[in-house]
Amino acid sequence: MPLQTAKVISTSVTTTFTQVQSSDRLLNQVQNNIADAINPLLALVTFNQAFAKTFLKGKISLKVSLVTGSNTITHNLGYSPTGWLIIRARSAATFFDTQDANLTPTKTLLITSSATCSIDIFIF
Repeated sequence: MPLQTAKVISTSVTTTFTQVQSSDRLLNQVQNNIADAINPLLALVTFNQAFAKTFLKGKISLKVSLVTGSNTITHNLGYSPTGWLIIRARSAATFFDTQDANLTPTKTLLITSSATCSIDIFIF
């Protein structure tokens, strides 16, 4: 049986779960069961760490005035945003982005508003 390794990558330490070859069939089965249970969790932790790094680089823009229809918000993140959150809307409106058509996604966010309003937005 080959060694199977799962890794959790943190900012300072790499933790691994390694199965050890054994002549004991039950011990090998226990190790297989542990690997089957732990590997999806370790992959999730690795994904969450990568997402957290992107999320932490985000920027908050306060009191952004939007008109009904298409709006361009300058973010200057230097990369295409993963997402955005309206953290405060000062009047009732709905929002969606049109980033797929954005020619400058590393600098701006294209957002459409259903009403004229002022928002605070977190872009990450």
